[in-house]
Amino acid sequence: MSASSDTNMCLVAILGVTALGFSAHHTYRYDKWRCLLPAKKDWFRVCLTWMLLGSTIGLFIWAAGWCYVKYTLGWTYIPGIGPMPVPPQMFEQKYRDLNTPLTIVFSLAVSLQSSLNAEEGLYWYSLMRAVRQPRSTQSWLKSYFFYAWIIISILCTALQCSLSWIHTGEVDLAHQLAVILTVDGAVEMVVMLSSSIVIWKFPAFLKDVKASGAGPEVRSRLHFYHEANKVRTFFRFMFAASMMILGIDALTTAEKINNTPLANDILSQIAFCSFFFVLIISNFLYLPRNWSPEKESRNFVMVGNGQGVPGGGVKPGAANQIVSGVALMSLLREAGQWDHDYDDVIEICDKTVTRDDAPFTPSEARTWDDESTAPAGDDSDINSLNELTLGVPTALENFMSPFDVRIADTTVPSEIKIHVEHEVRRHVDDDLV
Repeated sequence: MSASSDTNMCLVAILGVTALGFSAHHTYRYDKWRCLLPAKKDWFRVCLTWMLLGSTIGLFIWAAGWCYVKYTLGWTYIPGIGPMPVPPQMFEQKYRDLNTPLTIVFSLAVSLQSSLNAEEGLYWYSLMRAVRQPRSTQSWLKSYFFYAWIIISILCTALQCSLSWIHTGEVDLAHQLAVILTVDGAVEMVVMLSSSIVIWKFPAFLKDVKASGAGPEVRSRLHFYHEANKVRTFFRFMFAASMMILGIDALTTAEKINNTPLANDILSQIAFCSFFFVLIISNFLYLPRNWSPEKESRNFVMVGNGQGVPGGGVKPGAANQIVSGVALMSLLREAGQWDHDYDDVIEICDKTVTRDDAPFTPSEARTWDDESTAPAGDDSDINSLNELTLGVPTALENFMSPFDVRIADTTVPSEIKIHVEHEVRRHVDDDLV
């Protein structure tokens, strides 16, 4: 990789700035960058979002730095090898000094991606386990999966950021980069293979979700995640494998692959193009935007256990679907697999209900074509759906996702004002009451 050409590094820099620009555009269209602002209720999701952005920024800084070095130094002729970019052994001191910050930035960028990969795999595995074993359900922040993720992240970061600095005498930049590529590729490969277990278990999980009565829209979201995650896992494999091949070859004396321009260029471009696609797909999965028009997203307003159908009415089995659908939509929204339109639906439903009526029954379900025609009637609160015993897994109702952990805000009003609009006086037995 130390023999990578200037055009290769320029390509990586272009991919890095493209990914960074796309991330900025995507987060703005998602919620106008509110997902990047620290918040008490969304702190974990904000943390994950910044980890993804940090990985993107790190890739761009590393590539831009080496692009500057490669284009400044140019090429040279090495007897027995031929024309090649100036090797690190011939660098001037000022260019050698740039190696330290650029190496740290690259190691952090890759370690952040490995940490996100591990977190996502542990999250979905814990969710699948909770669905199958509802009694063992725990909040993500209190589960041993969360602590396992912290330990794995620390170990991965320590390995990826420290092993390359173990040396005697002056730093050999070419050897250091070879160690970085080998270690980073190996760690990413191990984490990727461990997380890929989710891919094999996801079809069974989808069947469990369907059996619980989740609606078609919820299932389509899960299917989209499953298919996109398979593509992203493929690119993660290509990224890790290419880095390992380049790194291991650079540790040998002959360095046949690195000293062969065609092989070096192909593997370098595969590695960083794969990393680019991983970043883009992760943006879609962590911050899913609603691509349907505003009117289409609110065609049917659900009140109580009703499920909207064109022309009104309730589909057979709608009660079971709405209960698990509401619970699972809430879960997916917390997990980053649902957008904020669900909040609008809940707000609309809350405006059409009161909390003083009798318990709701499926026969009382009503639907309206849109929110403007929905009366402010006396239907039961949508929260009473969770009280119905329709066989919905407890995990889908109570499990807190690691993507958007929300902490309940228990604020107490500091002042209460009472305004009297009309005073009524009446006499009872000549006493003024």
